[in-house]
Amino acid sequence: MSDKYHVLVIDDEADIREVICEVLEDIELNIKTYQAKDGVDGLTKVKNQKFDLVITDLKMPKMSGKDLLQVIKKSVDTEFKPKAIIVASGHVEKEILKEAPGGVSVIKKPFAMEDLTKYVKVVLTAKKRKPSVKKTTLNVEFINPFIVASLEVLEKICMTKAEKDFLFVKEDSSSLGDITGLIPISSPKHIGSMAISFPEDVYLKLISKMLGEEYTEINDENADGVGELCNQI
Repeated sequence: MSDKYHVLVIDDEADIREVICEVLEDIELNIKTYQAKDGVDGLTKVKNQKFDLVITDLKMPKMSGKDLLQVIKKSVDTEFKPKAIIVASGHVEKEILKEAPGGVSVIKKPFAMEDLTKYVKVVLTAKKRKPSVKKTTLNVEFINPFIVASLEVLEKICMTKAEKDFLFVKEDSSSLGDITGLIPISSPKHIGSMAISFPEDVYLKLISKMLGEEYTEINDENADGVGELCNQI
């Protein structure tokens, strides 16, 4: 059995909390869930226990999600700061995320529970692998050009401005996304491959902008787009 993940769900609607916790504890990851009825209750729990992930609403009584993020960033001891935070909201101002601690992601309401579980799996497993950087180093002279090229290609071809988040060494060959492009790399000094992977909802938004047509599912018509992005990078 893998290590247990501790996840705190903060929402003033009890029904929403219950459903999210029930769904998360039913997926294959070893997740133990906790609940908080508002921002104040959530902050108390964050200050007293280390959580791998906090999922919080923004509009709540007593203390809003925005205020909670700011307090966590400024006042919670490093020892207890959550490893990752997911903000669940219908509308999120960019200013809110600027004031939030690192590792904050957004999932927009209304969302399907299937989408939330995919999101949680990616966030938890990525964060869990992050410490492996201590054992395996990254050569920045080799990696940085790929990062820069990826950001430029997404902005120019997909009209989407992306930002670099944390880096970690991936220890297995499984994909973190729903669609992946792969291209071999061969030179006198290096032999390997480069892969670029996207969750389905992200890919559909990117490919719709890239091809100028709205897509609601990955199909034969648009699946080749991930390979083209890989080639451009």
